[in-house]
Amino acid sequence: MILRSRRFMTKSVPERFEKFMATKGIFTIKRTREGARKLPTSPMSPKSVEGFMSRFKKLMKDLGYMRMDGQGMKATWSILPGTDWTKISVDELENWLIDNYGNLEKCNINTRNGYCKMIKKFAQFMHFEFRPRGKPGFSARKMEKIDLITTLIPVQSGRFIINSPDKAHAFATWLMDHANPLHQIYGKMIHIGQWFGLRYEEVVLAPADFIGKTVNVDFDRDWITVWGKGRYGKKERGLPLSEEMKAWCKDLLAWRKDQEVDHDKMFFSPRTRRPYKVRDPCGFNEMLRKLARQYNDQVSDPEKRLDISLVKSHMIMRHVYGTYFGPILPEMDLMDYMGLDDHKTVQRYINPTDKERIERYHEIHNGLVHPQIVRDEVRTARKEKASLSKNGFTGGIEELKEKAEEMWPEKAGAIVKLLEAVEELAQ
Repeated sequence: MILRSRRFMTKSVPERFEKFMATKGIFTIKRTREGARKLPTSPMSPKSVEGFMSRFKKLMKDLGYMRMDGQGMKATWSILPGTDWTKISVDELENWLIDNYGNLEKCNINTRNGYCKMIKKFAQFMHFEFRPRGKPGFSARKMEKIDLITTLIPVQSGRFIINSPDKAHAFATWLMDHANPLHQIYGKMIHIGQWFGLRYEEVVLAPADFIGKTVNVDFDRDWITVWGKGRYGKKERGLPLSEEMKAWCKDLLAWRKDQEVDHDKMFFSPRTRRPYKVRDPCGFNEMLRKLARQYNDQVSDPEKRLDISLVKSHMIMRHVYGTYFGPILPEMDLMDYMGLDDHKTVQRYINPTDKERIERYHEIHNGLVHPQIVRDEVRTARKEKASLSKNGFTGGIEELKEKAEEMWPEKAGAIVKLLEAVEELAQ
């Protein structure tokens, strides 16, 4: 909540900035009489607007333009008397960035980039939207200076650091086979998240009959439809249903019918018999780590144990799906199945780690393998493996070999060699 100042010039600048982002915060190139120009046209996502406003309030508080009264959710923000937003100088903004994020070795570069994007967006608002005296609040010259001080620092996005899919799958299987009902429910939730690429909130909101506007399973078409997070609210995505997961989903529906609960959600707490909270995965993750410690205690091989710090709902469900199927499926298929719009995010599942890049570089550099052979092997093996996955593949290399012998007996030997080659590249 923002309390308005009595001064006409400043009474609604933060609200107007928020409305500007929510209605036309995204800029696109438009043809005008003056030539092609970038103009505000499309709304930003609600989540982005919320993040930008949070950074904006903190920045203005540090610069002495706003004040926060109270703490937490009950905090109120007010504009300090005498505030003139057009007097915000480039030196003020630059000095704030240097004081808080000047040491690039110690600061979080992603956080710094987030503040730079917010400052640039506020400058655009002051130039295009805020005209207190018939002139832009920020001149074109001032905009150029702000562009210089808010230059984004590129960050190389490596693969997601998670427990390997094999470890995650083994953990889910151990939970489902456990005698304790709590372990079984957690195992079922993790298992469905791993094989459908679901987020925590999508698993929690899954309907008891798998028919609804969250997770819908069409057994006749062998297709799953999911409505999850999107830029403008719920976004629909779909993915095929393998024979093994189809049978598992039917067993899950039979299990759910035997449970005596008075709500329409698939999963619930065995103690309270109520569904899990959608917006509060902290309790779920805390119990998940507790179960992971129990799992590690009964695993004799240290290399097969889970890294407890990496045991979180998103890491052990959705990231496992992307990491497992990233090297198998074509990039566009993976984007469709996971509901992703940004190619950079998909690359974090597909691209190899630094260790794999270095090993492959030394192999090529030392003449052990020709780079074109590597590309051909990977490309051919991925096509064959993707074809198998669409025909019911859900397991590892051994099941792939069995599928190959069953579906293409005359080419089974060649396919197995290719699968073994891509398996070595992925390790």
